[in-house]
Amino acid sequence: MKTLIRKWLKHIPSKYSFYIESAYVVFNQRLLFDLRSKRFWARAKAADDLERSLLNEIEKNGFVMIPNFKDKGWCELAAVELKSALSNENRATRTDEDDRVFGIEKVSGRAEEFAQDAFLKKLSSEYARSDERLLFCMANRVSYKNDESYGSGGEWHRDGFRRQMKAMIYLTDVTAMDGPFSVLSRSHKFSQIIRDVRQIGSWISDKVVSGVASTRLKDAGDRFDVLSPGRVAKFSAPAGTLILFDTSTVHAGQPPKAGGKERLALTNYYCHVDMVADSLEYYKRFVKVH
Repeated sequence: MKTLIRKWLKHIPSKYSFYIESAYVVFNQRLLFDLRSKRFWARAKAADDLERSLLNEIEKNGFVMIPNFKDKGWCELAAVELKSALSNENRATRTDEDDRVFGIEKVSGRAEEFAQDAFLKKLSSEYARSDERLLFCMANRVSYKNDESYGSGGEWHRDGFRRQMKAMIYLTDVTAMDGPFSVLSRSHKFSQIIRDVRQIGSWISDKVVSGVASTRLKDAGDRFDVLSPGRVAKFSAPAGTLILFDTSTVHAGQPPKAGGKERLALTNYYCHVDMVADSLEYYKRFVKVH
């Protein structure tokens, strides 16, 4: 079905093909999933005020930042373990933007502690309104390479359109020079998705944006930052800061700048229990997963 749609979309104007592809993916990944999910309809209430506050903030803006989730000493030890794992070429995945280890919890005690955090696991399920499981913990190192490279994760993108949460913790102090993680606020909301897709379509018509897909959006986040100043949240924050975010938001790492420090982070990937095996097989096509 996907192959047929892609072939058909090649024969219509790019703006409309972008609209149709986006509508198809939203319907398939979000609406159908929610309709089939008993937990989505049950909408269990958060157990305490902290949990409720965090979930409400992610629901409202697409993210929440929690300072001092881990102390500096813990982050320093985790950073040593991260660098050790990156030195193993059998485990490390190198990209134009950063260096990564997928499944670092297998070789790092601190990463395993973060990956198995029961509170974060519970939040991921409550937010997604589904039975989520840890897929893996990903470690990455971001540093300046050249003026042309994107930040961590490449171009502005959504992971998909389903309600889903990731948990990222900085292991180093991160400034604007170091390629901070960034999120286009409210871009996960259904009404805002429609508005943002229409805006990107207008940029396609004006020939200022090209080569975008429903989830891979080139420099669209930077354009929204100019169009609506302050809408892009750029997370410059000290080591130990936790960022929880909806993966259906438009997000990216800012390009690191010459003279900046390396940015080290851990990110927990969560997935619906029935999708774990297929998701692992998908990632193994592109990266080294352990």
